[in-house]
Amino acid sequence: MRIVLGALAALIALGAYSAYADVPDKPVGVIADDIAPDEIQLSWSPPEDDGGSPITGYSIEYKILGDTEFKTLKDDTESNSTTYTHKGVEKGEDYVYRIYAINADGMSDRSAEASGETSDSSIPPDNVAPNPPDDLDAKAISPTEIELTWKKPKENNSPPVEGYKIEQMRESDDYATIKNNTESGALKYSRGTQDGHRIHLQGLGVELHRPKHRIRGGYRRAER
Repeated sequence: MRIVLGALAALIALGAYSAYADVPDKPVGVIADDIAPDEIQLSWSPPEDDGGSPITGYSIEYKILGDTEFKTLKDDTESNSTTYTHKGVEKGEDYVYRIYAINADGMSDRSAEASGETSDSSIPPDNVAPNPPDDLDAKAISPTEIELTWKKPKENNSPPVEGYKIEQMRESDDYATIKNNTESGALKYSRGTQDGHRIHLQGLGVELHRPKHRIRGGYRRAER
């Protein structure tokens, strides 16, 4: 008798859950911005109602204006991020997009359509600062010279990096500029020192250099 009642209670609870859990509403406010001659950035707002279950991703479809059928651009972003960049688009073509929200119970209806077109004048937004460089390293290559190496920043749809600003940490724990702008995308820089026994660079900060935007990277100790 207890087993039967327990099973009945479980079925009732499952039915109550099913009554409240559902697929989400569709995404809203879809925008397609041309950010480069071959890239369109999509952005949107999440559904007003997630159906009682968190949004786990979005499905994105596209077509070129004039085509009859949509193609899948991304089956499932597997993220609740509400931006996505379509890379490798054809310059001058008008692309049309629609987006679906996904939760544990399924997929929403499609969003309203949004369109975007790229051209030679399509440029990234100039108010996006680049990410900092990665894996900064300082190595003594002679008694009077050190070499800095680093990896380029991760992409974030900012304009191309034009150079790097390099700073040296002084004993007073503040930074002094040793190169205001390398004016190059090269990921290496050599720095001389007057001390043949010890390199007095306790920290080396590397910043991306763009007008009005400078982001300091990490620093490493370099000694001989």
